[in-house]
Amino acid sequence: SDLMLAAAPQAQIGNFFTVDRDESERVHSVRNLILAYKDHQEDKHPLALAVFGPPGSGKTFIVNEMAADIGGPGTKCIEFNVSQFTSVDDLHRALHHVRDAAVKGQMPFVFFDEFDTDKLEWLKHFLAPMRDGVFQWKGSEFPVGRSVFVFAGGTKSRFADFDQGETSEDFRAKKGPDFVSRLRGYIDIKGINPPEVKRPGEISDHSDTSYIIRRALLLRRAMKKQFPHIVDPATGEMAI
Repeated sequence: SDLMLAAAPQAQIGNFFTVDRDESERVHSVRNLILAYKDHQEDKHPLALAVFGPPGSGKTFIVNEMAADIGGPGTKCIEFNVSQFTSVDDLHRALHHVRDAAVKGQMPFVFFDEFDTDKLEWLKHFLAPMRDGVFQWKGSEFPVGRSVFVFAGGTKSRFADFDQGETSEDFRAKKGPDFVSRLRGYIDIKGINPPEVKRPGEISDHSDTSYIIRRALLLRRAMKKQFPHIVDPATGEMAI
């Protein structure tokens, strides 16, 4: 299979592997952004990135693999689901966790899942931590510390569908363009469904034939994890 895929553009980070050109380019550019941020110790603001993709496409997986690959196996990966926040206090409590890890010099990776929930009501609350690197707590201001913020979309499968630009009055009212301007990069993950069975909200790209390879890679990864003994360590071939 390695020979068959040799001509395809590839990106591998830890156990994440893709042969899709768009995915490869995005993954490489985001990885370079994180490495540059890691080296640039003077930047005290969080590095803000986004990842979009249909449900089950592996958004959490790629963030965890990137964290381990760039920060080493001990890197702290902190996950929050924004749809479970009931008040701004919940967000500020979450940022305290981030701050605690950052104070220890860990440069945590922080995964804000479904950040676009509640009709984008949360975007404005992320602006101060993204822009100024601070948050308010009981009347005092705290620095968030050096960290990588990864915002994962829950309602849209692609960045282009999320970013409605300046022309959308509603998006402007929700501080969407301000939020987008603070993002330093993003990844679109394409998922494993063929064009004709996309779920509602997924864009059908009929030129996309590589979903079958993505499906095979995902299946291989699952098999390897579940039944490691069937993989020949010398050749990587599976005894199926």
